[in-house]
Amino acid sequence: MGRRKKSSPETLLDGVTSTGAGSGVTADGLKNMTLQVVASSVTSGGTIQLEGSLDGTSYGLLTPKDGDQTNLAVSNRQGVISADGIYLLEYENVAVSKVRAHLSARTDGTYTAKVWMAE
Repeated sequence: MGRRKKSSPETLLDGVTSTGAGSGVTADGLKNMTLQVVASSVTSGGTIQLEGSLDGTSYGLLTPKDGDQTNLAVSNRQGVISADGIYLLEYENVAVSKVRAHLSARTDGTYTAKVWMAE
């Protein structure tokens, strides 16, 4: 049996303190993803989401896997962050060419997001 294809962690947002989407990174046929979010200086928080694109231009919200998302509340397919911490959102069978993180709402805090992808 051959080795499964996987990526190294890719930084999507790096220490951001304002809302907005990061640059897209190539998914390269990798369909299972974990979004790691590191949040600091949070008292009220924000919401973060993973978005996917077929053409690298138009992005849509991806749906995280059901179940426990490391104590991260999920609402409307977005991770709701209300305290400092390291949070993980898992995604399965995603067929897109690119992904990006989007800090869609923010009251306070600093956010770094990385994605790891595998077959």
